Amino acid sequence: MSKSTLRLRSILGIAGIAIAMQAGAGPIVNGREWYQPNDVTNYSWSDFDAICPLGLCSGQIGGSGPDLTGWVWASVYDVGDLFQATTPHPGGIANYTDATPLQDPFWAYSFLGVFDRTYYEVSPPYGAMGVFGLTSTRDNTTGTPYWGVVGAYISGWVAPGMPEVDGVARTELSTEASPDDRIGAWLYRYDPATVPAPATILLLAIGLAQLAWTKRVIA
Repeated sequence: MSKSTLRLRSILGIAGIAIAMQAGAGPIVNGREWYQPNDVTNYSWSDFDAICPLGLCSGQIGGSGPDLTGWVWASVYDVGDLFQATTPHPGGIANYTDATPLQDPFWAYSFLGVFDRTYYEVSPPYGAMGVFGLTSTRDNTTGTPYWGVVGAYISGWVAPGMPEVDGVARTELSTEASPDDRIGAWLYRYDPATVPAPATILLLAIGLAQLAWTKRVIA
């Protein structure tokens, strides 16, 4: 896939999120509303597993944290699909690295402008920022949980507002050691706008019945 194609896909993916956010409480991608990982940091994988054992969550994280009832703790494949839809990520359990100067891989900045960063550290000429989140998936062999990140790493930063001379942007799905104190979780629920409410279905049924009766009377 050419770089221009990847750039176009990133533009369209991020634009789709931005438009969807106007109508929903969180970023919406392909009919799923995503919880901000930054709102559920400083919890362990076990904390999430306690209230989302089969993916679907019920209760407050950690006993007194945000109520995640009705949200789904995303699998590593769900997160791979999210990354593929919004970044140059190839999909599935894979990683993508763009090592060109950071003024080019704007897709990372765009993603980090929609999903709140869980990690941000700048000390010129270096800096790092990213969205880290746990998934519900464990490695079949080691049992180690998978986590996912979209991040940007800057080196050679001259001054605020000046172009970076070097840097790396990446997506990653990994079971390696994660930054436990600055990692959230990837959670989603289906966008209500894409799921007909029972009342809507009832009104549609009544309307169809009335239409059928009208046709019968006319005949």
